Amino acid sequence: MRALVTGSTGFLGSHLVERLREAGHQVRALARNPAKARFLEDCGGEIVEGDVTAPASLTAALQGIDVVFHSAALVSNWAPWSAYLETTVAGTENLLAAAERAGVARFVHVSTTRVYDDRHCRRYRIVTEEAPHGERGFRPMGSYARAKVL
Repeated sequence: MRALVTGSTGFLGSHLVERLREAGHQVRALARNPAKARFLEDCGGEIVEGDVTAPASLTAALQGIDVVFHSAALVSNWAPWSAYLETTVAGTENLLAAAERAGVARFVHVSTTRVYDDRHCRRYRIVTEEAPHGERGFRPMGSYARAKVL
């Protein structure tokens, strides 16, 4: 399998690159700053410069890819809501459109359990994808989780 991982320099994305390589897959890591992603070359990842907020940068990154693992998002407690919309929401839309144009067969969107209704989570303690989404706020994660719901 040939995979593209976004958010590859983050906690989850970097470990995903490592695990996919350990399983013998070819992995391309999308990075806004290739120098920051150099550590992924140690496990055999191919670094490609790109940004989900810059649609033109995604075309080359998606060439020959079978599956996209999309974990890129704005994770911050201090950014304006417009920044979450640009990166997490519009960035996902940009990547989906580019993946479709490139003929990518599978797209895996990585999210967070914080998108689910907090009362439901506390009550049932087991959360499946069918659990209801929260309506607003998401106390512990704020705008990050709200953008992931969108």
